[in-house]
Amino acid sequence: MFQVGYSPQSDALIDELTGRELLSLYACLRGVNSKSIRLSVQDLIDALLLRSDADQLINTYRYSLT
Repeated sequence: MFQVGYSPQSDALIDELTGRELLSLYACLRGVNSKSIRLSVQDLIDALLLRSDADQLINTYRYSLT
């Protein structure tokens, strides 16, 4: 078995995915058990208070650093 790392050189967000899809992708890449991904992603969405935006495309997200 081998492990692969991912270190993006620019923005790690993929605009064509929703927040839920992106979290699921990263969970899969991190090796989260496929049977646990849905629940793990939902728990993270809830913890980050993203429920209302989780199924929107990433490119529609707005954020502020302040």
